[in-house]
Amino acid sequence: MKRILQYIVLTVCCCFLTSCAFVSQKVRLTPEANIMMSNKGEGKVISLKVTDERNSNVIGHRGVNGGGGTITLDQDIRNIFEYEIARGLSRKGFKVVPSGRNGNRVLKIEIRALNYHLAMGFWTFGLHTKSAIKGIALVNGKSYEKFYKAEDEKRVAAAPAERENEKIINKIVSDVLEKMLNDYELIDFLAR
Repeated sequence: MKRILQYIVLTVCCCFLTSCAFVSQKVRLTPEANIMMSNKGEGKVISLKVTDERNSNVIGHRGVNGGGGTITLDQDIRNIFEYEIARGLSRKGFKVVPSGRNGNRVLKIEIRALNYHLAMGFWTFGLHTKSAIKGIALVNGKSYEKFYKAEDEKRVAAAPAERENEKIINKIVSDVLEKMLNDYELIDFLAR
């Protein structure tokens, strides 16, 4: 009887500890890109267009190796990126307008990846996150293109809880936006 009780307690504990990994999660994106201020844009108008080129709206899974609940966003990713990029360009001295409003200076952003992957290691889990965007700038018939990527990998003792997942995903999005908005070549090209 004692042995059966031990198995029941062990089973309940295991279910309790791993249950959050099997519940789907909707992440709220609130990136906080650290953008260096400048007046490089001198008030020049940029038409901004953001597209989502990802194959799926699923960012990843809360369980190991693609198992468990899915991680998705509770907002339109294009709007979040558009807002943060417009805010960053404003900090550089540009005036940003919606797509199609200005034909001389255009910035197109393609969201290529936002991934979260949890893999089982020997003693710990490996948590790998990645965000990638492509920037295409057009100024007076000339173009500048660059691919920006941010990745992070760390070891964790257990599958992260919802709040921690949200912080991790927001950090990787902030990192890729910082890389793009602090790219001197891109800002110089747009300021021509």
